[in-house]
Amino acid sequence: MLQPIKVIEIELSQHLPELLNLEKYGSVQALVRHQGIPLTYLEIPVNEGKCSPAEIWNALLQHPDLNPNELEQLLFISASGKQSSESEPFQVENAIQKHEHESIDLQNQEHWPSVTVAICTRDRPQDLNQCLRSLLKLDYPSLEILVVDNAPSDNKTENLVRDQYPQIRYIQEPQPGLSSARNRAIRETDTDILAFTDDDVVVDKNWVHELSRVFQLHPDVMAVTGLIAPYELETEAQILFERRNGFGRGFQRAWIQVHTSPEKPIADTWFLTAKWGAGANMAFRHRFFIQEGGFPLALGAGSPGQGGEDLEMFFRVLKRRYALVYEPRALVWHRHRKQMDKLKKQMLSYGIGSTFYCMYCAVIYPEERWAILQQWIHLVWNWHLCRLLKSFIRNKEIPSSLILLEFVGIWLGLWRSLKLLFRKSENFIFYS
Repeated sequence: MLQPIKVIEIELSQHLPELLNLEKYGSVQALVRHQGIPLTYLEIPVNEGKCSPAEIWNALLQHPDLNPNELEQLLFISASGKQSSESEPFQVENAIQKHEHESIDLQNQEHWPSVTVAICTRDRPQDLNQCLRSLLKLDYPSLEILVVDNAPSDNKTENLVRDQYPQIRYIQEPQPGLSSARNRAIRETDTDILAFTDDDVVVDKNWVHELSRVFQLHPDVMAVTGLIAPYELETEAQILFERRNGFGRGFQRAWIQVHTSPEKPIADTWFLTAKWGAGANMAFRHRFFIQEGGFPLALGAGSPGQGGEDLEMFFRVLKRRYALVYEPRALVWHRHRKQMDKLKKQMLSYGIGSTFYCMYCAVIYPEERWAILQQWIHLVWNWHLCRLLKSFIRNKEIPSSLILLEFVGIWLGLWRSLKLLFRKSENFIFYS
């Protein structure tokens, strides 16, 4: 049985904390930040129910992504765990070379782009309530929050929003499916930027500012994704999901843009877009949807494909030769599924979704077809099959049963996509 992991934040511009009452935890996972900028994760063992500042400091010094010489300049703590008052201010750009600083201070600019944050939800008012509380803490000059209630089975979500959050706009989308709900958000808004997050997310207070910063600084950027960190790791299911890779995409900003001729296929290099983000933390210029249409109804939760609508949209951005930016400063916290039965369903769905996404794009983009099929074969072999075989012959961090469920899902997704395709079903090729 896996021990819970305590999830915290450590701000390097403040005193390192002493962590107490950790008797039920085996370790601490800290998101290390400096002046709000996420830098890395830090794993710290729990000793006798606590972690001292000295133990945290020693873990910082031993971290491969942090420069010990720069860390020693901190004002607040020395290697012995005692405060120091003679050090120079800590400089993130020196300690973490992979983070670039913007040359423009947007706080001094008069005009920020207008932003709508859309939360598509279905029958999860408790999750939504926590998400909305975090969104109301955002301090942004031109912000609308929109809840899209997707084919609800009762009026609990409507009552929650109308009674407790009258400043938030609420609409219902009767057609089930996440893509339907997201497309309704597109039709209902006319702001410069449309950002999406999920109802099981808590957003960082700087989330919208950091998304908008990228759009404001770079006119050719059409989509921005951000860091998705675990909100808690209290159960075995949550820990196993995070071990599988979770939603995290690292702490280094990535600029993704294709510069080849529009006639040249790109899927051999740019097709597997999951490595640059996920739908729980993404934003687009609204005019992109006006030009290119909405999310495909064949993909997304509640559809035959059960997922992949975000990945297709990322690929479409790159296909049109626009820029996609992964910005880790745009941070949200995701509450992973707590129960093992729900995690198992999620793993099966991931397998179905990954194959269905590939088959769907192979049909929609015929000029990319062979490259996409090669990428699918590569994905099946290197990610799924090899990982499954290794899980049976080595000590593994993830149970073979979970990996097997995802592997089974691949073939269910293939069968489902081929069945719809041969029937020439509108559920396979329909855009909203």
